[in-house]
Amino acid sequence: MKVNATQTLSAIDGNPLQDHDNDKPIQLRTVCVNALLATLEEDRSQTGEGKLAAWTLAKRLQDEDEPDLKAEELALLKERVGKCFSPAVVGPAFQMLDGTDWT
Repeated sequence: MKVNATQTLSAIDGNPLQDHDNDKPIQLRTVCVNALLATLEEDRSQTGEGKLAAWTLAKRLQDEDEPDLKAEELALLKERVGKCFSPAVVGPAFQMLDGTDWT
């Protein structure tokens, strides 16, 4: 499934979510790359191959505006985003990853 990585996440009120560090709208790309590159407690026992797969997917999301993602890549993204972020980010990110409009 093609995913537009440049989409801006929206807050529950419909306004763009802002990065408080640089006052710019938060893109799906940023959320996904950060989730893939984060080190979670469970990652300490992960194999090098698993870490390389996460890095490779993060690199694709960084380099491509509209990557064509496999079902297992989407599942990995949702798992990581779900563990790394609050509901305010998870909601709109999952909506974009699912290709659905919940509004």
